[in-house]
Amino acid sequence: MKANFMTIFIGIFLIFCFIFTTFKNFKTLRADNYKQLAIALAIGIFSLSLLIFFYYIRGVDIEKPTILLKLLRFLKN
Repeated sequence: MKANFMTIFIGIFLIFCFIFTTFKNFKTLRADNYKQLAIALAIGIFSLSLLIFFYYIRGVDIEKPTILLKLLRFLKN
């Protein structure tokens, strides 16, 4: 499964910026704005995790020790 890295990154970035620009004035944050901010941050973190997931699906060479594989080996021991 091949995924175009830049297309996914630009799409995620635009969605996150669109949600984040709903805040006009950061000095007058109320409870409903905190809820929107939490939703925007959750979507941003979820989309970035999907971006990392698709990046690893795109091609991880098992012979090269990546950070993820080093972490998995460390956790096994």
